[in-house]
Amino acid sequence: MAQLSKQQAHKCLEQACSQFRTFFEGKNYQHRKSALMSSGIDPTVRFVGSHMNTLKADMNNRDIHSPIYIVQPCLKTKNISSYEDPHFYPRYGSYYMSLGLLAPANCLEQICLDTHEYLLSCKSIHDQNISYLVSSSDTEMLTALKRSLPKGIIHVDTLPEHKYDHQYGINRVSGRVIRVMLQNDSDKEAEMIAVIALLTHEEEGHLFTEATIGIASILKLTENLSNVMDVYPLSPLGNSCLHLQVEDILVATIELYQEGLRPSNKHNRNRILKKYIKHLFALCEKLQLTPESIKNRIVEYEASTGQQETISATLIEDLFKAK
Repeated sequence: MAQLSKQQAHKCLEQACSQFRTFFEGKNYQHRKSALMSSGIDPTVRFVGSHMNTLKADMNNRDIHSPIYIVQPCLKTKNISSYEDPHFYPRYGSYYMSLGLLAPANCLEQICLDTHEYLLSCKSIHDQNISYLVSSSDTEMLTALKRSLPKGIIHVDTLPEHKYDHQYGINRVSGRVIRVMLQNDSDKEAEMIAVIALLTHEEEGHLFTEATIGIASILKLTENLSNVMDVYPLSPLGNSCLHLQVEDILVATIELYQEGLRPSNKHNRNRILKKYIKHLFALCEKLQLTPESIKNRIVEYEASTGQQETISATLIEDLFKAK
């Protein structure tokens, strides 16, 4: 299969997000609006790193009464600590789109079935190359899978028990997960493309069920992309780990600038953006990347993503203040 250009891959991402919305609207899921990554909607985190951050207030208030879906831009900052290590390969981008479902716990079987049907509607995903990994100790989840999915794609106790745990940052609430794996090449290991979880309170019992679908991971496998960051329309700067780090920082920084955030020492979020800028400047110096080459890629990204405000001049000015 010929590899798509980044612009073509980004179109696939946009189409996949639109398909997700259409699919779950057709299933009568209610739509929840996304939040800005820098909004502070969840005061326990600096940036929205999952659609669950956006929905946490509803969960805390027990205000989820029917299935909902959301398409949420997210930022995870853990790559920051590894930038400038010449051997650090950013396997997962800092910025990504989270496709999420959330419903009352009694909708677990429906979430399993609807997630599976959605995944099968994606290009090149079939029962033959998808698998669901579940623990035998999670009887409700195992039962829901057996009732809703073909038996041959359910795999029990293939992972250490702790691999089925998940924490949500909600007091006295823990999660147990089903890992959804896709193997698009028989010569390569399967990769995780989604999780389905059951959230349980220590005293109240099962509260919610949720699904998280990693659309960039799906496109990487189904479209033969080299990296999940290939779904973002930046012309390649080079093939080294350091060049990929620059691309990762650029995408995250452009998206934060588009939200109106600017680097400063004022708040934690501004300080983190300032760290991104400093790392970007250091990497540009090391790789001898010119301001013009960076500006061209920012302009290209803005044009391809349809962003209204042009921030290239401001970002370049801030970048070369970092010296």
